[in-house]
Amino acid sequence: MLAVKLLGQFSVALDGQRVEIPSHSAQALLAWLLLHPGIAHPREVLADRLWPDSTADNARANLRHALWQLRQVLNGESDPGQFETFFLCTIADVTFNRLAPYTLDAEALEQERPNATADELAAAVTLYAGELLPGHYEPWLELERERLDAVFERRMAHLLELLVVARRWEEVVDWAEHWIAFGAAPEPAYRALMRAHAARGNLSGVRTAYQRCTLALQETLEVEPSSETRALALELLPHDALPARTGRAAGLATMEVALQQAESERLRAELYLEATRRLTRIIYALLAILVTMVVGVLAQRRR
Repeated sequence: MLAVKLLGQFSVALDGQRVEIPSHSAQALLAWLLLHPGIAHPREVLADRLWPDSTADNARANLRHALWQLRQVLNGESDPGQFETFFLCTIADVTFNRLAPYTLDAEALEQERPNATADELAAAVTLYAGELLPGHYEPWLELERERLDAVFERRMAHLLELLVVARRWEEVVDWAEHWIAFGAAPEPAYRALMRAHAARGNLSGVRTAYQRCTLALQETLEVEPSSETRALALELLPHDALPARTGRAAGLATMEVALQQAESERLRAELYLEATRRLTRIIYALLAILVTMVVGVLAQRRR
């Protein structure tokens, strides 16, 4: 059994014994093949993707060396043929055998669970220990990291929804804080915190959660909380808990709010444009992956 962890760490164990793959090139190759199992990757395409800054000859040489390193690590004295169990290599392409006995944390996180219980979802999101393949900066990783980050966020949002419905408030707080600890500013997590504190009668906790959300969004994205988050704060907090403003102060406050809203809209527009550019890059990357798959299928048919 090959057990590999790529989220927040790089760890490989073979039959329960940890094995070291010190080369970054071999680590990246193993990660790419594991993230795309069962696909025959033409050697020239695979070499170009993993070593885009090298010449074609050097990239192919790097690929051969990385495969040799993986073979040396996986072929132990007790079973010298284990490499061939996991990797199907021909002169034309390289494939990770999907039918081989292996586990991968990223794959387990991605597994769809439409009818999952809260406990099953909790077990799934626990697999996410951080970004994919930390310490690596290969160009192809950006798309994979964004994809897995999005999967993690969907799983976390679903988990918190189930816990809120079940009124498991202590777990709501724990998992919301777990999500926030990754350094982003997930509004669903802050809203879940607000609901949990409100259910316990802790209005101070509600206000603190909303203030933390506001500050986190300002620091990370330079935007204000969404209308959904603001509406929840107004719903959960009594009106007399908000400072009253009258006269000239009220007029100035209204003007200030209007200016803040205008600036917020401008920032949201900029974020939308940036998101559009990022989506375009993702589409091009997906097209590249699709081309790789098609080329691999055609190469198999020619053989």
